[in-house]
Order: sequence, then C-alpha cells, then structure tokens
Amino acid sequence: MEVEVKAKGFTLIELVVVIVILGILAVTAAPRFLGTQVEARNATLQAMKGAIQSAVEMSYGKLAMAGLESIDVVSNHKGYDIPIEGCSKSDPCDFRNGYPAADTLTLPKLVKDLGAHNADTDWAIILVKGQDDLNGRFSVTITRRDNMYREGKESKLVNNNCYLRYFSSNATHNSYEIQVSPCQ
Repeated sequence: MEVEVKAKGFTLIELVVVIVILGILAVTAAPRFLGTQVEARNATLQAMKGAIQSAVEMSYGKLAMAGLESIDVVSNHKGYDIPIEGCSKSDPCDFRNGYPAADTLTLPKLVKDLGAHNADTDWAIILVKGQDDLNGRFSVTITRRDNMYREGKESKLVNNNCYLRYFSSNATHNSYEIQVSPCQ
C-alpha cells in the first residue's frame, strides 16, 4: 500500500510570484504615500498662515480701538500703551500702521507655537538675510523648526521651500502680506 504524502507550503515559483506582485504594489503605492506627506506639510503651512492672519487682524482691531492703527510706528519703546496681552514696557512689541512689525519679537507673542530660533516651539521665526523686498518692506521667515538651522549668529533654511514670509507694512504699503513657499 502506497501512502500519498501531501506537500505543505508554497512552491518556489509561487513564492517568487508573490514577491514580484508585492514589489509592484510597493512601487506604485510609495509615491502616493510620499505625496501625502507633502500634502500634510502644505496643509500645516496653510494652517499657520491662517493663524498668523487671525492674530494680525485681531491685533489690528485692538490697536484701532485704541486709536493707534494709523500711526507709522507704534512701540512700547516710544511710550505707547499697546493694548495687547504680552506687550509691555519690559517685553516690547512693535507695530507699523497697526500691523505687527516683521521682527522676531512681536509675532511670537501673538501666535501660539511660534518662537524665535532658540525657543521650544514647533515653528520658528527667523530673519534671513536678503529676503526683504524691493519696496523696502522688512520680512521674517516662518518655518517648521526642522527646516532651519543656525550658522554662527545667522539662521538659515535647510530647504529653500516649505516656509512663510511675513512682510510688515511701511509708508508705501499700508498693509501686511504673507507669501507661501509650498513644500516639495
């Protein structure tokens, strides 16, 4: 009497076919997942832009109620009483035409999770040399902390994308502007 022995498991050909199919799926699915990361970073960039816009507009409203919105430069240094929490003579804020100045001190007091280069926050506000515009408006760069580094006393971007630039108003431009450099 002969006993049939049934083999258990996969043959080598079946195993190779499964590995090839998994490889093809990985190659086609990977770009989608990588694209999702970029989309998520761009969404957080847009969220930070919205937070800055809200904070800037709220501070403008508070300065307007105090009658300070039409003054070229309002600062605690100049003796103005700025009606915004966090802005005091010992912890100054600067505003131009009612909008926050493009410096590393004022915006972090208005926007949560935004800090100077050495603060323990998710977002950093830094001065990058050569990024003021041709109209004489000063600007600051706002980026995720993992996209900036310090070289001596200078802050620099790791990637030249994935950041916001905030321009303060001046004598020729009575409003602020936020430009977005999307993540890639």
